[in-house]
Amino acid sequence: MNIPLLKNTAMAIVLSDNMKSERLIIDEYSKIKRYVYSESAEDFPANLKRPKEDFIVDVKRPIGQFIRDFVPNTLFIADMFVEVNRGIFDGKLEEFYENENPIYKYVALRTLQEFHLPEGDRFYEFAQDLKCPLFDSILKGQKVYAPNPFATIISVGARSTPVEVMFMRRDMQEVAVTTADFIPLAMWYMRKIYDKGYYLQECKICKNTFLAKTATIEVLCSKKCKKKNARNLKREFDERAKEIGYEQAYKREYMYWYNRLKEFDKDSDEYKAFDDFCDEAITMKKQVKSKKILAQDFLDWMFSQRDVVDKLIGKEKAPSEKTLRKKGKELFDRLCEEYKGDEWYDDWREYSKIVLRKYADGKFDDAEFEHFIKMDTYMDDPSVAELR
Repeated sequence: MNIPLLKNTAMAIVLSDNMKSERLIIDEYSKIKRYVYSESAEDFPANLKRPKEDFIVDVKRPIGQFIRDFVPNTLFIADMFVEVNRGIFDGKLEEFYENENPIYKYVALRTLQEFHLPEGDRFYEFAQDLKCPLFDSILKGQKVYAPNPFATIISVGARSTPVEVMFMRRDMQEVAVTTADFIPLAMWYMRKIYDKGYYLQECKICKNTFLAKTATIEVLCSKKCKKKNARNLKREFDERAKEIGYEQAYKREYMYWYNRLKEFDKDSDEYKAFDDFCDEAITMKKQVKSKKILAQDFLDWMFSQRDVVDKLIGKEKAPSEKTLRKKGKELFDRLCEEYKGDEWYDDWREYSKIVLRKYADGKFDDAEFEHFIKMDTYMDDPSVAELR
C-alpha cells in the first residue's frame, strides 16, 4: 500500500485575514505543531521567507472549499470499513487515500492508523461525519436560523472532540487542528466566517463558493457573473417573449384603458368602446396563437388603441415623437457622461437605445423612462426595457 502509517493523524486549517482563502494541512500532529510553534523572529528574520514543510497535504484554496469537501459517500465508506475490519486491504482504502478530496485522504489515514492501534476503533465516530451533506445543510440553515446558523448541525457536533487552536508566533494567526472527527473543525471554520459578519453562498452562475453579507438574498460573486447572468436573463426573456410577449402587452393595454375609464359608468359609450377593444384584442390574440396574423401586427394595433381611449376621455394630445426623442436624448447624454469609464458602459449604451426608441414611440411615460434608462436598472435585468 502507498498510504503512510501515521502515529497521530491531524488536519489543520488556517483562514486568511481577508477571509478570501483557506489553507488546509494534513500530516502527523507533532509535525504540524512543530511547524506552527517553530516560527519565531530568531528562527526566521523578517527579511527571509519561512521554509515550506513537505506535508502530505498542503493546499491553499478559495474560502468555503473545506465545507464543500463534505461529500456524502455512505455506501463506499461502509464497504471500506468492512474491508479494513477484515484486514483485506484490497483497494478501497487506497482509493479513498488517492482521492483529490483532502477529507477523504484524511479518513484513509485515520482508518489505517486506527487499524494498527491495539485500542483502535475501526468504526470510530468521526468517519460518520461524511454521511452529513454539510454544505447544503449550512446554506439552508443560514436562511432559517440566521441568528444561530449552527442550529442544524449543533446536535451533530455535540458528541465530537474539541478543536485545538494554535497560533503562529510571528503574526498570531489562528491554526485550528483536529486529530479526530472534523465536524467541530467545520463549526470553528463557520464561526470565524459568521464573526466577521459574512455568510457562505454558492454563486448560481459559476458555482464557486464565496462570502456574502446576507444569507437570505441570493447574490452573485463578481461583476463577471453579474454580466453573464444579465445575458442569460435576456436570452431567457427573448425566448419567453416569442411565446408570451403579446399576452403581456395585452395586459398592459387593458390596464391603460381600465385606469382611464374607471370613473365612467359601465353603461356609458366610453365603457362600450372598452368592451369592443377587449373583444377585438381577444380575437386577435387567438389569431396570433393560430399563426393567422403576426404578433408584431397585434402589438402595433394595441399600441394604436391608446389614441382611441385618450380621444374618448378628452385627454390632451401626447407629446410628439420628435419632442420625446429630443427630451430622451438630453437625459441620455447626461448619463453617458456619468457612466463613462464604467466596464458596463458599452453594453448599457446598446440597451439604452431600446429604451430611447420605446420612449420616442410613447410606450414609456417620463417616470418609466427615467427608471429604465438608469445603469442600476440595466445591471439588475437588461431585459426589463423590452417588457413593454
